[in-house]
Amino acid sequence: MEAILIPIVAIIISIGGPIALVIVIITLKHREDLARYDTIRRAVEAGRPAEEVERMLKASGGGSTPNPNKSLRTGIILIGIGIGTGLTGFFIGNTSTYAGMAFLCALGAAFILVWHFVDRRKGSGVQG
Repeated sequence: MEAILIPIVAIIISIGGPIALVIVIITLKHREDLARYDTIRRAVEAGRPAEEVERMLKASGGGSTPNPNKSLRTGIILIGIGIGTGLTGFFIGNTSTYAGMAFLCALGAAFILVWHFVDRRKGSGVQG
């Protein structure tokens, strides 16, 4: 009985753990958004000017502008992890890690392309 129970519990934890983590993150983000909207509602009801409400939101992190280099940074990190995975596999003689290396490097290259074609132009004001 215990021999069957261990794999079942391991599968439930390995699948249920990440799902529970995602649910917690989404719930916390939702609560944060509700608090922000409640702040906006109260400020508008109190007759505050729009500029003051906008300043309050930016101070709390709600209206901040996105970083145009975030995709570049993520791409470089993923390529670095992919190369590290490949080198680790090479040195320990495990060629099965090359598929993971190729996937991570391709994902990193995709993020760099997104930065090159979309984010970089948004950040510099260049269109088309």
